[in-house]
Amino acid sequence: MKLTLLFVALLCGLFSISQTNSISEILSQDPIRTEKIKVENSSSTKLIPSKFSNDVLAQSFLDPDNLSVIKVYYIYTAYKRSATFDQKQLDLKRLTNLSKRFPFLFNDPMIEWEVIEQTGCTDYTVGDDFYHGFIIVHRPNDEASRKKEIERLLEVLNDPSKDFPEPQLDPVSPQLEGSISTDTPVNKKPDAPATYTDGDYALYQYFQRELHPKSIGEKREDLWVETDLAIDRFGRVGNISYDKDYPVYITDEISETLQTMGPWSPAQLGGSPVASNVKLSIRVSYSGAVNGMFTRDGNKPNFISDTNSTGLISREETEERESSAALSNTVYRGLNVLEKDTRYALVMDVTGSMAPNIAAMKRWIEKNASNMDFTSFSFYNDGDGKPTSQKKKGETGGIYMTTSVDEIGQVIEKAVLAGSGGEISEADIEALLYAIENDPDCEELLLIGDNYSDIRDLSLLKNVSKKVNVLLCAAPTSVRTEYLTLVKSTGGVFILNGVAYSLDKLQKGDRITLQSHVYLFNGTDFKLKEVLPKG
Repeated sequence: MKLTLLFVALLCGLFSISQTNSISEILSQDPIRTEKIKVENSSSTKLIPSKFSNDVLAQSFLDPDNLSVIKVYYIYTAYKRSATFDQKQLDLKRLTNLSKRFPFLFNDPMIEWEVIEQTGCTDYTVGDDFYHGFIIVHRPNDEASRKKEIERLLEVLNDPSKDFPEPQLDPVSPQLEGSISTDTPVNKKPDAPATYTDGDYALYQYFQRELHPKSIGEKREDLWVETDLAIDRFGRVGNISYDKDYPVYITDEISETLQTMGPWSPAQLGGSPVASNVKLSIRVSYSGAVNGMFTRDGNKPNFISDTNSTGLISREETEERESSAALSNTVYRGLNVLEKDTRYALVMDVTGSMAPNIAAMKRWIEKNASNMDFTSFSFYNDGDGKPTSQKKKGETGGIYMTTSVDEIGQVIEKAVLAGSGGEISEADIEALLYAIENDPDCEELLLIGDNYSDIRDLSLLKNVSKKVNVLLCAAPTSVRTEYLTLVKSTGGVFILNGVAYSLDKLQKGDRITLQSHVYLFNGTDFKLKEVLPKG
């Protein structure tokens, strides 16, 4: 009995250490300072408020099995009624109270945390006018939001000219634009950003004309390269850095192209030129029609106001420009890096909140089907709305297949109308096995999976007999390690944000870094080992 109690106590101690470490990491963040956060209820947020100078949290309910949390904000005010008041101690109490009620918010590496310090409070009498506590940002899980998403998706499926941008689920993030960290010098944002002197269309033409890395054609590569470009106050190009590890022959070519291009008009602050940084995402492709396309700070350039020598824009260029949301979508970019001479069976999750990815996939297939050899298309909704209690491994259902590109829209419509999953974990392996059984012509499979969903039936992985390549959606920070295990076990490639990663050569004890997150391969599966500091 004593040994049992000791064992239980030890487990509780380990759990407590894990929680404390998580809370410690959150409290070690440099808070973002902003005057005041405006808080409104929405279908994608849940509020857990406290009161000024109080650690008691309001009663609330969060279901970890059916709530896909994206981000948590902890918000407080900087004002202290007493100089001896210990804000850190109050923060610790609030976070500890939250962790006792909802430990999954601290244990799930998919969930991002931000700490916000409001600076607008100047007197304790108005302290309660400022929000204190937590804002939980999640994917909408109510029926009204689901119906609206389906309506939008069906509209896009029936009208290829329409776009489906990612929905804005986070009402706090837009309020933080221009805010600063407590350790960041107070630098005002430029009144006007730096611009390429001859206009965006001239920059696109320059990239098309000059950007041709060796081997890009013979390797049939097509990828987006993220760059950070320094422009000094005279409009000269300075330091060039890259957000990821790209082949040297590509970065060398891009660096030379950027350093030899024409002048920029520098950013303006208070009527004076200032140095600034520009984030350019440049498409480098074997295809001349899209090589040189770019986005700036995540936004597609506006060519309409630019005048070129002919005044004419080709149909292909017009189509590329019209589908800005699709172009920047991680699925659209990921499909561009597939091997062109492989026969794939495409398998895709079509449960809740996948609508923008579904629209981007369909747009890409319509434009590129003649250059690819897809043997089938399977779409799964995780059980046609079946209750969780009735979902048995290998028998969940809700999988719909076609071998015709022309029928993709109809089959997707059938799948999404039949059900939306109903829980976070999904039967990805069952869908893969279904495709293998019903499509003997495929050589490999391409799973377009949802990073916010667990693979519920990973125990069936031993039955998968073909390579599985995983193109992962919704991965702003870390990735679910089940998808890495799936790729490693079957010999496929892992595709994230338009870059393909081969895991074949990883041995027991090796590590792989994805988006500043380090994963350890233990010989069987992967574990998140550490998060590298930003920058």
